Amino acid sequence: MNSIAKISCTLSNGMFRNEYAVEITTSGGGKASLFVDRDLVMLNGSESTGFIHANLIKDEGDDYTVLLPKEVMKQGTRWVRVPKNQIKFA
Repeated sequence: MNSIAKISCTLSNGMFRNEYAVEITTSGGGKASLFVDRDLVMLNGSESTGFIHANLIKDEGDDYTVLLPKEVMKQGTRWVRVPKNQIKFA
């Protein structure tokens, strides 16, 4: 499968000027948080919502397994499952 997609996310300022703190809703209603360079984010009409690019790895029915550009803070992995309704194709 391995194609590029955009995952909807909420945004806030990161620790540095050139990054955002990104929060993604994962399968089961959980949250994944990570810091990414501003270049990896597309704004969705405001500074608080947008899309982050990720690689789609596997179709899991109602979800996709994706590979994020950076590690998720608490999980320490780049692999997460995301509901299909959070995905837009690049």
